[in-house]
Amino acid sequence: MKKHICVIGIDDFNFEMLNAFEEAEDYKYHSILNVSDLQHRKEYSIQNLLEKAISEIDALDVSPDAIIGFWNFPVTCLTPLAARHYNLPGLPLNALIKCEHKYLSRTEQKKVLPDAVPEFNLVDPFDNQPFDSVEIEFPFWLKPMVSFASQLCYKVHDRKEFDEAVSEIKKRIHRFADPFNYVLKQAEIPDIIKDIDGYYCLAEQTISGKQCTVEGYVYDGDVGFTGVFDSRRHPDHETFFSYEYPSSLDREITDEMKQMSETLLKSIGYDNSSFNIEYFYDEKTDDIRLLEINPRISQSHSDSFNKVDGAPNHKPLVEVALGKEPEFPHRDGKFEVAAKFYYRVFEDGRVSNIPSGEDLENIRDEIPGMRIKIWVEKGTRLSELYDQDSYSYKLASVYLGAQTKDELYEKRDRCFDMLNFKIEPLQ
Repeated sequence: MKKHICVIGIDDFNFEMLNAFEEAEDYKYHSILNVSDLQHRKEYSIQNLLEKAISEIDALDVSPDAIIGFWNFPVTCLTPLAARHYNLPGLPLNALIKCEHKYLSRTEQKKVLPDAVPEFNLVDPFDNQPFDSVEIEFPFWLKPMVSFASQLCYKVHDRKEFDEAVSEIKKRIHRFADPFNYVLKQAEIPDIIKDIDGYYCLAEQTISGKQCTVEGYVYDGDVGFTGVFDSRRHPDHETFFSYEYPSSLDREITDEMKQMSETLLKSIGYDNSSFNIEYFYDEKTDDIRLLEINPRISQSHSDSFNKVDGAPNHKPLVEVALGKEPEFPHRDGKFEVAAKFYYRVFEDGRVSNIPSGEDLENIRDEIPGMRIKIWVEKGTRLSELYDQDSYSYKLASVYLGAQTKDELYEKRDRCFDMLNFKIEPLQ
């Protein structure tokens, strides 16, 4: 008998990943909610989405054995709510809140990893004098209480930039705050955040060094790890440029990050779910600083896991959701190294040309194993795109594998040169 797995927000890429390992033959995947319900929306209603998801699951002719999701907010909240409704394995809601609520998350982190947590201050952007609550020296980050893909996150260098960031956040924070406030009402929230809802922000000390991400899962209280990635930012901008696997950091450093992750996850009651946790390592001071906990797999890592290890991170995601102890391969893939690269631009404009199907086939012929996702259409005005970070516009995601890092970067450069994007400046 096949296991019936309800997938919130499936698309072609993730469907392929969900079928990229041998055990998938034993599973039947059911698509719940359209990706268009969950992404690039002016607003989200968690309550309406949850009711729609439950209605679609109830309409199936079978009972679900597992419910999974792999997108950012709001799916990170929908998945455990739906799993709870059907009494299936899933992340406890209180643990989810300790990841997604930035102030509570930092407070919990500081209890068990005090040396790894940067300074932070709570900020009410709607206060008459929001800057009065900031005790951190410039520059610092100003972030909404819940967000994703660095949206409404600003690195501010002076009071003028702070005021500009607050003004922009006030205009748009409702898009995240309203649905998150619904989630908060479903949980037994600690007294410390009783009056701190999704309309607050966090001012946070900047941290620097080599950024990397530890990915894994927790099954029945036991923490397992699938791998460590290097997360590289653009050399001239505060935006991600690539996710590269395996990490180039020394083993003793990544082992320490794994130990820190296990300590943190157990302290917040994290269980029966996948995770990825972001860190910075400062080579000058030998310090490891914690950036954030993400209560999900990273789709940006999936193809690279498959290329290097022989299975995507969807495998343990499914197994944990089924109440089954995961088994993940190690270095059984076709490539020694792999990465996801972003093709970005940093000025507004209108897209006048995108790579054609023929263009992409030519690139695939020249660069075996290349995968690409185009994020824009001809005629798109870049500033009208949803879910971009605060500094750039994402045109494409390119996934590559190679036998060495030098070969990987050569493939990246060749691929980017062959992409025929054209952006016309605005009149």
